[in-house]
Amino acid sequence: MNLAIISANLVDGGSLSATSEASGFPVTNLKLEQKSLTWRSIGTSATITATMPSAIINGVALAFTNLTSSATIEIQLYLSGASQLTTGALPMGFTYDPPHGFATNSGVSFAFGGGNYFSSFFADKTADEVRVIINDASNPDGRLEISRLIIGNGFTPKYNADYDALLTPLDKTQGKRKESGDAVINRGTISKQLSFDLSAMPAEDKQEVNKIARRNGKSSPVFISLMPNVGGEDEQSYQIYGYVTDDIPAVVRGFNLFSSSVQVEEI
Repeated sequence: MNLAIISANLVDGGSLSATSEASGFPVTNLKLEQKSLTWRSIGTSATITATMPSAIINGVALAFTNLTSSATIEIQLYLSGASQLTTGALPMGFTYDPPHGFATNSGVSFAFGGGNYFSSFFADKTADEVRVIINDASNPDGRLEISRLIIGNGFTPKYNADYDALLTPLDKTQGKRKESGDAVINRGTISKQLSFDLSAMPAEDKQEVNKIARRNGKSSPVFISLMPNVGGEDEQSYQIYGYVTDDIPAVVRGFNLFSSSVQVEEI
């Protein structure tokens, strides 16, 4: 499957509920664009339910989570109460260790490169309710913690991104050297940036990219998975939820052939 981009998050226009939520960490935090504000469950299993006006859905993602590699996530779609899709229990798969100085990938680590993504893409379904069932019995935090839920109709181009896609950790740490010769480090935040080119777009793909440039601009986040549904470290690392940081050009390369470039930095 080629890369997938969800630019319109249906969660924003709907309502959320969960089978549990810890005090001070409501499920409504999953609609906010601040990764430091999270939903926490009570216990290591929970179901999140999103209801919204009926729409075409082909992708669900979780951004900045404390889920472990042994977690499972099941996605269920309904339309007027009738089941449209049940994925079964999907494995979380590869997850990164927490950053230095943090025992787990809990929410306090997110600003320093902690947390992991999950996403699943599937055939188009029309639905007005999405249930995300999460189980993570071995989670060392004793709870689930997630910053953002993304649900939408992902765009997948006919031709994939070029092979020179660039994933860059953005480390704001600063250092200086004292007169004694010792290095002094002021630890800063860590986020990531994903840049890629689309050098062979037919007109219909160019139209979709232009929609993102006009609708989202630099002020509304997008979710991108460069290697959706492949599993492993590649899928985990090349997922991002964030803001477009550079203008998105549309270059005419020939008859019905266009190119563009996209750069996104995490929220």
